[in-house]
Amino acid sequence: MNRLFHALTDMLIARSRRERWLLGLLVLVMVPFAYVYGVVLPLNVRHGEAQAALEEAMALERWLQARRVELEGLPPVPDNGAGAQGAAAGRPLPGLGGIETRLDEAGLPAAGRQLASTEAGGVELRMKEVAFSDLMTWLDALEAETGYRLTRMTLLRGPRSGVVEADILLQPQ
Repeated sequence: MNRLFHALTDMLIARSRRERWLLGLLVLVMVPFAYVYGVVLPLNVRHGEAQAALEEAMALERWLQARRVELEGLPPVPDNGAGAQGAAAGRPLPGLGGIETRLDEAGLPAAGRQLASTEAGGVELRMKEVAFSDLMTWLDALEAETGYRLTRMTLLRGPRSGVVEADILLQPQ
């Protein structure tokens, strides 16, 4: 460090007074400039990204609250007496074809729909761009009609209001 200081002073002594003033002025301009571009602007960018993430999270929360109100407003599913007890009492569970038929009957779109069997005898269902209220009505009726119970459901907001992407796992009761 001491050698660097001596080399710097030797360089400045070899310069004229005017050159030393210009070098000093250059340093006085470059230090704030480097501080602004090296510290302040990156912090400002990170602040903007954090603000955008916060706004996205708040929009998602408002959307979920609207879907919760929409779900509470759905009519109750009538119980015809057979219910889940009929499926548990020996009635065979519908396979993938039976689930797909029920999806079609409920008017849920076939485009973007994937059905797969699991090793435990369950059904994994993925749907894209499905109306939230129609999906919830179908899920409410599913347990009573088929004997499957919902064990996992992940919903992602879709491109339009009231539309979701769903990842659902149904297991036999």
